[in-house]
Amino acid sequence: MINLNNSYTVRLRNYTSENSLLGTTVYVIIAQDIEELSNGLKEQTRDILWNPRVTFIVHIRKIAAGHLKKVFNIFMYHKIYEVILLNFVNSKNTEILTYFPFDKNNCGDTFDEIVNIGLCRDIKDISKLFLKNVEYSLRNCVIKVAAKEDIPMVILKSSNYTVFGEYVLGLEQYMLETITAVEGFTINYEYYDADTMYGVVLPNRSTSGLLSRLQDGKISLAAGGFVLIQNRVEVFDYIWGYNYADLILLTPSTKQDVWKKVYREFGLKIWLLIILAYAFMVCFTATSRILTSTEKPEFLMLSIKLCAYFYGHSDNRLFKNTKPKSVIVVWALFTFFINSFYNTAYYSLVTGHVKEERTFDYDDINTLPYDPCVSDDMRTFFQYAYNITLPKGIDNPDCRFTESAMNTVASRKDVYAIEMDYSYKLREFMYIDNDGNHLIDTWDFYYDSVVTIYATRGFPYKDKFQKYALYMYEAGLMQRQLRLIYIKNLNSMKHLKHKYKKVGLADFRIHFVVLAYGITISLFCFLCERLKPRCRFNFTN
Repeated sequence: MINLNNSYTVRLRNYTSENSLLGTTVYVIIAQDIEELSNGLKEQTRDILWNPRVTFIVHIRKIAAGHLKKVFNIFMYHKIYEVILLNFVNSKNTEILTYFPFDKNNCGDTFDEIVNIGLCRDIKDISKLFLKNVEYSLRNCVIKVAAKEDIPMVILKSSNYTVFGEYVLGLEQYMLETITAVEGFTINYEYYDADTMYGVVLPNRSTSGLLSRLQDGKISLAAGGFVLIQNRVEVFDYIWGYNYADLILLTPSTKQDVWKKVYREFGLKIWLLIILAYAFMVCFTATSRILTSTEKPEFLMLSIKLCAYFYGHSDNRLFKNTKPKSVIVVWALFTFFINSFYNTAYYSLVTGHVKEERTFDYDDINTLPYDPCVSDDMRTFFQYAYNITLPKGIDNPDCRFTESAMNTVASRKDVYAIEMDYSYKLREFMYIDNDGNHLIDTWDFYYDSVVTIYATRGFPYKDKFQKYALYMYEAGLMQRQLRLIYIKNLNSMKHLKHKYKKVGLADFRIHFVVLAYGITISLFCFLCERLKPRCRFNFTN
């Protein structure tokens, strides 16, 4: 019940589900005059649970016969179509009035006459007065849509984005045009470029940007990559289920020198296990020699011979003098597989760019060694969707928009950006150099953002559009159109060739450092033996 004059607002609460408030199925409104009705409905449209698609029973105490059409114009402005007006005639008679704004292809924006259903005393079942579950016809209607360019959702012809030289519809345009072809209505687009702000919902339920035109009733739908946000849902109806998107973190691609990758084939745990296995074999072999032979084992020589197995060099005398011999066989197999895996992984690291998979969240970005370069739309989205204020970052005009922000990340090595995954996929081929190397690394940030088209609250065709959106997604039509839009990027990616980079002398610096240390130690031992013949290093088996 709407709070008009001496009436009270009633909200039903549901304590068994997450949604604590239950929307009503009927509004009973009693107003003193037309002005109170108009002001009360304007205030009610700001309520979270406002739903003009339900049943309305209205009574106005003071109304002149010549003002009845004005009352129904108010109903039509607020998209209240299932309504009856109780008009007081005299103390014994109250007539029931209604209107049919969808008859004769009126499309809900005009009506021909006010229909007198009869007197209240003659009506036994008031529920029969309402046309519930009757789908409104769209044929020959005109629906106004505000479309902001956001490839691949909305593509303007002026953007010059073509596939095989021809203009292609954006995903949301494709869905709307498909519904148009089936239902026989017309769409009147208002196109806006990518610089246009989506708009936000303020605490007092007023809106800004493109959403303000939707709230003012100047358009019926707003498209162009809108994301489902709680405070927008409280003000508008929405159509969803035709596409989903993820947020990704974009950072400069890190190029490591080849020589730094020598020890990255295995993780820390594997290296520790290899060292422990090697130490165990040295101790076990030495102990077995002590227990089974009178010869005293030389630990240094034994360690060198066991280490040689990693390089495919076996030792026959070590095999004969060790019991049980199966230990050496197992060690030979172990070192063979370790060596094989090492060489395979090392080749992959040397010839390609390997990025460790990791998922970032908001707390992680504060620890990144980069400055933020986040677009204005993304900052606004985080502010009103998650109540998160992103770090301010560098004062760079190029960071205001999506494409320029990504260009900045690719050209500089000290900034990061946050964007929708589809925005990067469309432009991925632009951020690959002539050698086939990626200039940008992408990281998962947030999952499954719901892409939506917002509609005015009470949009009469909302349920019909929602069914089409789900049917088209389940049938694979939306995915097919998305692949068609992406084909420009996919074709460019296929023709990119990764140049083979020769391994230079500097890439073997660790190997030569080990060799230099070995030669130095050998020369030192040789000089010691020559200068002091008694101090000899006898390596025995």
